[in-house]
Amino acid sequence: TTLFRSPAASPADARPAHPGPAQPASLVARVLGTAARTVASEPATEPKPGQWFYYRFIDRETGQPTQTDEEWITFDGTKTAYYNTGSSYYDQKRHQFVKAGQLIVLTETGAPAIRPGTGALAAFDENTTPLTSYNALAALPDSPQALLSAVAAELARTGETNFGQVTAATLPQREFAWLSGALWNAYTAAPPSALAAVYRAIATIPGVSVDQQATDAAGRPAIGVTDDGGQYELLLSPRTYQPIGQIERNPAIKVKKGNGRTETVPPQTESIAYLQISEVRTPGQR
Repeated sequence: TTLFRSPAASPADARPAHPGPAQPASLVARVLGTAARTVASEPATEPKPGQWFYYRFIDRETGQPTQTDEEWITFDGTKTAYYNTGSSYYDQKRHQFVKAGQLIVLTETGAPAIRPGTGALAAFDENTTPLTSYNALAALPDSPQALLSAVAAELARTGETNFGQVTAATLPQREFAWLSGALWNAYTAAPPSALAAVYRAIATIPGVSVDQQATDAAGRPAIGVTDDGGQYELLLSPRTYQPIGQIERNPAIKVKKGNGRTETVPPQTESIAYLQISEVRTPGQR
């Protein structure tokens, strides 16, 4: 299950996306330096591949009702579980009757296998799970310059410019988007030293700015980090400096219709934030 998808806006979603005045590099370095020191002080723990995690999140999107959802996933991503919140139905694929409120446990057989010898960064790109996210972060060099060079080499290999619904135009924006995706998908666990190294590296990416007055989809205070003037923003907790949300703000666009007419689609903002992440013994436990 990949949660790096269309990020979104917080309750302050009316705020337009624009670069605004350039921020001094010292502010970005200070905020992300504090973030690096804070996360580096946490103990290092790597869950076992079959360890279950529970997560609950909130999603706000312009013109849509606010949604909250929950799911269970193993650290290696091979199994997921959720409750059927709809009516009872017959599952044709699995040849079984699913009751309303029933816990459904799935084995992810459709996920691509990791080829032997595949590097940690390539494995993350081919099959994004909490484990491959953890391994990708752990494999990154500690030096900001070497870390960004490793990410740039992986981006050159894949040619990736679209990250979920986020389109990155420049190499610095692509590096920021890739690292943000790795951070976001390492929601169950991330190596503290690697997390700190990523924050230090992001602070050196041209165009990065921080918003210390941001809020996430749940209305909680957050620190926004962006590299494109706020169109895509990764949100960090101002207390733990762990990723807690992400925002995507899409400007108004004109769409061609029949008879030469055009229709303006208004600005769209979507925000998603984690509400709870817990290590549990079995699926269904919160």
